[in-house]
Amino acid sequence: KVLPGAAIAIAVGFATFENVCYLVENGAADFGFLLIRGLSAGALHILCGIFAGFAISYVFCHRWLQLTGTVGILGACVGTISALSAFGIYGTPSALAGALVAASPVLAALMCYVPRLLVPVIAWCVHKAVSSRGKGKLAITASAVAGSLTNTIFYLGLMLLFYVIMGINSEKVLTLIGGTGLIAGSLEAVANALITTPVVLAIRKMKH
Repeated sequence: KVLPGAAIAIAVGFATFENVCYLVENGAADFGFLLIRGLSAGALHILCGIFAGFAISYVFCHRWLQLTGTVGILGACVGTISALSAFGIYGTPSALAGALVAASPVLAALMCYVPRLLVPVIAWCVHKAVSSRGKGKLAITASAVAGSLTNTIFYLGLMLLFYVIMGINSEKVLTLIGGTGLIAGSLEAVANALITTPVVLAIRKMKH
């Protein structure tokens, strides 16, 4: 009962803070744009807060859904933010995402959502496979790494695949995969393992 209200309060607070930062950074010269942005972005934060709050409160009532359900909800939220950015609705889209959106909005949406929704599925499968061998702590670390790599590999992989399907020059995508993908993807996986493992162990200890 507390989670939905807390999520909405956090969303409202974040939206307010973000708009104040935007006002401080850019000034109030274009007040009309600032007002529209403030209302639209604020409404989006609140709607996402309501969705996430009620969804997380639901999955926490079902033990088997607690981990995968929470990650899935967060993945859906991240996918939505990624899609809004790619379509230029919120923020500035990257040149690579923008090119795919122009060629096929449907494929661009799939690229934003599919990798994020696969994260809890792959992480759960890896965790179950490793934990079945009696290696609980290793299972947490392995699933954290698998979840992070799932997002990186599937996002960049789908981007490359969809570029080829639509006949777009994929040279820049290959450069991104070979450079940023390998370096940033590896660092994200390591960071995810270092953060997730102690957090999950601490939560389990608190429950017991």
